Amino acid sequence: GEVRSAGGGAAAWRPSASDGEAAGGEDLEGGGGSATKSSKAPPLKAPAIRALPLASPGWVRAADEPLMLVTRTISTIPQARIAFFLYVIMLHVWVLFILQQSAMQTH
Repeated sequence: GEVRSAGGGAAAWRPSASDGEAAGGEDLEGGGGSATKSSKAPPLKAPAIRALPLASPGWVRAADEPLMLVTRTISTIPQARIAFFLYVIMLHVWVLFILQQSAMQTH
């Protein structure tokens, strides 16, 4: 996990076999080991959003937590994604309108 890979780099986000999978490729935390894979539905997983390395300053990692929450929400909820991009488009239109108004007043 993160403690072993505090230095960052490509290995910082790659899980190892001891992080949740046995040598046989079976998820140890996924539930009962006696059930076959065909009888149970695959678990729903949130998209992987990597945290900053532990070597980063604490205040940077603390500031990154709300950003990770927003990113996770936007990536998993389509309505939030649409609302976010509509908001960004409206901000751009508003800024262009303000710039146009200020340019017309100077002439």
